[in-house]
Amino acid sequence: MRCPGGVRCANVLSRIGRSVNMRIAFLTAQYTHKRFNENFFVVDRHFGVFPDVGLATAASVARLHGAEVRFWDAYAAQMELDEVLAQMRRWGPDLLAGSFHSVPSIMDTIRWAGHIKQELEIPLLLGGHEVNHYGEDVMVHEEVDHVLDGRAAQVLPPYLDALEREGIRRVAEGATVTITNAVLATTD
Repeated sequence: MRCPGGVRCANVLSRIGRSVNMRIAFLTAQYTHKRFNENFFVVDRHFGVFPDVGLATAASVARLHGAEVRFWDAYAAQMELDEVLAQMRRWGPDLLAGSFHSVPSIMDTIRWAGHIKQELEIPLLLGGHEVNHYGEDVMVHEEVDHVLDGRAAQVLPPYLDALEREGIRRVAEGATVTITNAVLATTD
């Protein structure tokens, strides 16, 4: 069986399965129509009710790798920031993960994730389609600790291993981590 991009699925999936001991909160933030999005208001009500498949895939990969995961889709569930924060606070994640699956969601995701990160004092990992194209632009935001560029099944397991090996706080503070076939950037 072959995965997109010519990678053997069996090879990728064989790397998943090492058990990591961490809780990861996956977040899809509320986002709204932006003035620069022509006609976006037409799909505003329906666009976000379809979960971010890339982020759901990343959550599944993390779970297969042994992490305990929970997924908050605030857009589809129409949850407010305070409600999401209260639920996350009760659960106690070690890492917050989000996705830039579309340009209209970028600044809203930064705002939500930055607030949650600050309140819970946990690092923020971002990935997704737009990060693959604008990763360096995303890293200029002080809220962002790590950016992963690539397919979740290939880049997330070694990233989680590095977090487990180096310690979440140390990696968040800029420890050097090298991951083959992925770009891992840390803010300085």
